[in-house]
Amino acid sequence: MSFADATLRKRLTMVEKRIGFVETRMNNDNELANAMFTTLQQNYEELNNTVLHLKEQMCPKIEFVEKKREHTNKKEIVETVKHSHMLVSLGIKSEKKWTRDQVENLTIQFSKETGRVNRQLSDFTDQMNLQNSLLTKKYSEFKSELIGMNKDIKSDLQLMVTDIDNQIQVKLRQMNEAIIQNKKLMESQTHLINAQQAELEALKKEQVEVKHNLKSILICPEGWKMILENCYMYIQEKKTLSKARANCELVGGYLADIESQEENSLIIDKLGINGKSWIGYSDEEEEKQWVSFKTGRTASFTNFRKGQPDSGTLQNCVIVGYDSPMMYWNDWPCSYNESSICKKF
Repeated sequence: MSFADATLRKRLTMVEKRIGFVETRMNNDNELANAMFTTLQQNYEELNNTVLHLKEQMCPKIEFVEKKREHTNKKEIVETVKHSHMLVSLGIKSEKKWTRDQVENLTIQFSKETGRVNRQLSDFTDQMNLQNSLLTKKYSEFKSELIGMNKDIKSDLQLMVTDIDNQIQVKLRQMNEAIIQNKKLMESQTHLINAQQAELEALKKEQVEVKHNLKSILICPEGWKMILENCYMYIQEKKTLSKARANCELVGGYLADIESQEENSLIIDKLGINGKSWIGYSDEEEEKQWVSFKTGRTASFTNFRKGQPDSGTLQNCVIVGYDSPMMYWNDWPCSYNESSICKKF
């Protein structure tokens, strides 16, 4: 991890902690506001209950007076009118005084409760304003910090982009230098290959000239026929492959290895091949790798009949003349007795 990546991760962690702190403070302020609102609601309910209680105390006295009036007959009213008037007057005065006292007390209590509620509302408002001010301040600080972090992040990213661009430029220069070196090396190798090719062509030309010169002085012994630059002998006596090889060596040659289509066709035509005859190849060491008995190299030319070779390890030697046309090759068991074609330089 690079220094810039570590710095960015550290700043992101600080931002996450700040956000968590602000969320916690906001949750605590919301809980305090809810508690104050609940207290205010409870005080209002207590005040309402006090008013209801005062009303309940006054109602029985009024009901007593009304019932007494309803159940008193006219005669009793007339006789006791003066006494009742006095009692009523006294009762009314007493009730008025009691009611006034209750109303005054209720007014005082209401005023006290109203003042207390107003103070609590004022305190709550002050606290809310304070919290709002603190939150506004925290928000401004947080916003400023985010802006600063954004600038730092942009600066770090710019540095990273510049660093990466520089690294890419260095890599490109190194690649270009390597390409130029490889190109020079390839040009050197090409010049060397061209020189070797020219040398090889000169050697081939010299080889043709030597062969041509030899051909002009070469006389094949009796019983041999010259085909191209070599002498060939067709031995019709049938022998196994090993005996046919030995017989070719006995007459001064070797079992023929055929190296081109032209040589193949001329041998069949000039020697008058009319039956199965051994030639000098075998795949005994590695299946379908036909190796010359003379050179020990894999054949550069083959002329197998369609469907041949076909018998795996059972037929490791090669014949021509299995059937017409005689020029095609077949793989063949080495222990069979067949005619043979000998060759010598």
